[in-house]
Amino acid sequence: MKTSDFDYNLPQDLIAQSPAEPRDHSRLLVLDRNTGEIEHRRFYDIVGYLNQGDVLVLSLIHISAPTRPRLISYAVFCLKK
Repeated sequence: MKTSDFDYNLPQDLIAQSPAEPRDHSRLLVLDRNTGEIEHRRFYDIVGYLNQGDVLVLSLIHISAPTRPRLISYAVFCLKK
């Protein structure tokens, strides 16, 4: 696997310049692995996708760039039991 496998075009106008307010109103992309259907939701909807025994992994990502000195991003992964 090469890091270039993860290259993709992301238009500048789709990159958040500040956190959503309130924070739980940030966008949530949901993929149904059985049907391939994609839903665009809000983070506060995440509880509707979790069941007892599921594992929720939160990853805090610090990005250093000259144009964005202190940009912090979050990635969320849910492992279904």
